[in-house]
Amino acid sequence: MIETADRIQKTVRSNDLVFRLGGDEFIIIIKDIRAKADAKIVANNILQGFAIQMMIQGNALEVSLSMGIALSPDDSRISKEIIKFADLAMYKAKRDKQASYQFFEPSLQTAMPNKRPIK
Repeated sequence: MIETADRIQKTVRSNDLVFRLGGDEFIIIIKDIRAKADAKIVANNILQGFAIQMMIQGNALEVSLSMGIALSPDDSRISKEIIKFADLAMYKAKRDKQASYQFFEPSLQTAMPNKRPIK
């Protein structure tokens, strides 16, 4: 997980925040995103950061990413909701397999019930 966190950190700006949520899930808070197009650029930069295999104890590992994206204030202004919505979008990206990232859509609230309660 340290290598994963390092790679994520290298793909975002120094004032953006990267948190490990648990297991293999991370939250990235990117400031000053004004449009989906900006978020797509960031998501593609992160994907490029993982295009090269990781070397862990002499073993080459390929890592695939599934990202869920929720935007504030468009999707919500409440941080817990933003996290929940990004989580729903991530599960949609995982389910679609070919998608590396998915934006939150209100329809996901019924189509993709949350796997974990947000407290």
